[in-house]
Amino acid sequence: MFNIQNSLFIPGDWLIAGAFSVSNPGPANLQPYACGSTRLADGPQYTMAMLYALNRVNSGQASVSVPGVRFDENFTSTGSVIFPAVNVLWLGLLTVFLAYLFFKGPTTNQRAQGGRGIKRPRLELDASNSDEIDTSILGQDPRQDILRLENDQLKITIEALKATNLNLEQEKTRLQTTIDNIQEFGTIDALLQEKQRIENELTRLRRVLNEVSQIVINCRCCICREPYTVEDVHSPVLLTCCHTFGFGCIKHIWEQKGTKLECPLCKKESYIFNIHGLKLNYVIVDSFPSLEAVLF
Repeated sequence: MFNIQNSLFIPGDWLIAGAFSVSNPGPANLQPYACGSTRLADGPQYTMAMLYALNRVNSGQASVSVPGVRFDENFTSTGSVIFPAVNVLWLGLLTVFLAYLFFKGPTTNQRAQGGRGIKRPRLELDASNSDEIDTSILGQDPRQDILRLENDQLKITIEALKATNLNLEQEKTRLQTTIDNIQEFGTIDALLQEKQRIENELTRLRRVLNEVSQIVINCRCCICREPYTVEDVHSPVLLTCCHTFGFGCIKHIWEQKGTKLECPLCKKESYIFNIHGLKLNYVIVDSFPSLEAVLF
């Protein structure tokens, strides 16, 4: 294959359409050389296979070797270095990248044989070269990387949801505390209203008691306008019409008119109850109309 012409399969010339091609296709009757039926499909695979083989020979891992000789990577019978800057890149990162992308399918001859004898060698670079990168990732299923990224994203989403749930729980606790406070304040407000009602009722009863006390203290005979006494002749007496008078005053009227007696207030015929020492509280009955406005 390399005897066809010197410019065949020079790695530095492969850089067309974002991938690879051959800048010098050579004679039409020799195209597409030994790359397969389609140069763009099998050419990169063939080139990487050659790079792999050279690396195995140079590193002493191949079954054959040429003592004292290290093969150049230009793949030319003359051994000349073409595009040295591109060759450096080719044997560096570009080599690993191309092997990962294209060194997967069988060649044209292997496909013609039904895929028998297909081996997919792993690219092994010289560890002494610091510019070479780790190729342990070659051969891994890209779907595993996608699944790992998706799992990482799910973990982040779960953590975010946990944080959101924690915030919601805290907000729920705060709102429940607010509701409890509102309910407590409502109970306190009802108690305050009841307390105010009771205080108003007590104030009214105190006013009534004061009025009654004043009436008892100021109880006087409506005839002589003198205060009642308890044990002497001016103690209060009760007529059959339930009006009270001083005993001395009503006795004087009774003596003037005999046994028949009219009440000085209601003019009804009445009789004197033989009751002496009437409690002053009974005298309040005469003042009931004046207390009605206070009590009711």
